[in-house]
Amino acid sequence: PGSSDALARWSARVTIQRGGRDVDARADFTVLIGTDDLQVTDAPPLRTGGDGDTELDIVMSSLVFRAGETVSGSVVLTPRKDMSDAELGIYWCWSRSSHPLKRTPAAGGGGKSGQTIKLGKGIPLRAGAPVTVPFAVPLPPDAPPTGEAVHSSLTWFLEASMMYSKWTQGIEKVRRPIVVVNAP
Repeated sequence: PGSSDALARWSARVTIQRGGRDVDARADFTVLIGTDDLQVTDAPPLRTGGDGDTELDIVMSSLVFRAGETVSGSVVLTPRKDMSDAELGIYWCWSRSSHPLKRTPAAGGGGKSGQTIKLGKGIPLRAGAPVTVPFAVPLPPDAPPTGEAVHSSLTWFLEASMMYSKWTQGIEKVRRPIVVVNAP
């Protein structure tokens, strides 16, 4: 995986044994992962909240982004029936999952989310009338790259969250996996 404090730091050590005093040296180095180093397969969005009365889809022209880059695309809202108007937001998030070789994985693992970018309020949701809302989400310049190490992995997502104006109708949430690289 690429270098990051969130997943993996890399260093090399060399010891030269010789008759007399041994030479021992250690140095840290950075592993960069670029877009050419990856084979990315698209995964469908994952609904993480709500009952699906409105289908949310996050549409992008690419799934691979560099740290500091702006992710652009659109959220498509497809109501299955007439619903109250909605408020829509989107943000980036990453999650670290633990998968040790010899013991039970940790429950959480950690992660981080960006600030929610409000995309619209009072969006009409009528059956048979999909609504497309554009977005631009800047990734942090120091974003750790997507990766998998021996004992843990780090994955990135965009998450769209939609609230209906009638609070009894609830919230719909969907996550779309993306890949973040750290090479310029």
